[in-house]
Amino acid sequence: MWNKTAKPESPSPSSRPTPSPTSPTPSPNTSPSPSSGPSRSRIGVGTTVRGNVQGREDLSVEGRVEGRIELGQSSVVIEESGRIEGDVIARTIKVSGEVHGNLTAEEDAVLLKTARLEGNIVAKRVTIESGARFRGSIDMEAGAPHDRVATPPPPPVKERADSGSAVVSKPNGSTERLGIG
Repeated sequence: MWNKTAKPESPSPSSRPTPSPTSPTPSPNTSPSPSSGPSRSRIGVGTTVRGNVQGREDLSVEGRVEGRIELGQSSVVIEESGRIEGDVIARTIKVSGEVHGNLTAEEDAVLLKTARLEGNIVAKRVTIESGARFRGSIDMEAGAPHDRVATPPPPPVKERADSGSAVVSKPNGSTERLGIG
């Protein structure tokens, strides 16, 4: 009856226990991340990227990018520690950090209160929170923003005018002295 020397038989495929419906079984097609939203790439605080960034995923920038970021149909978030030296082109752009370049958003461009932007904005909708620093222009005309990529702001006036006159910088780079009075 109890034969201790006999080898145990391996169960046949039909005699194997089936998992109970209450025990979760991971599916090979499920993502390991807890969120079911789109994936997001991240440039960390200690990382500097020199060159252009292109892709199809949303991007969070906590570090530094010296180049153009072009993510057409994705969103870009520049965190408070993030620094960008170049243009940003994306579906939506949210800035908490610093950008020296132009923002071109297919939908929304948002400057949060800690944002610092020196450049122009082209977007359907623009939000600038109180406290944000912004130097440039905003273009919110109807139409596709990617057809109207922002142009750099004109250079600052380099010379002082005498009292009673002003020096105006023109888009072609020349200056003109105007009399006031």
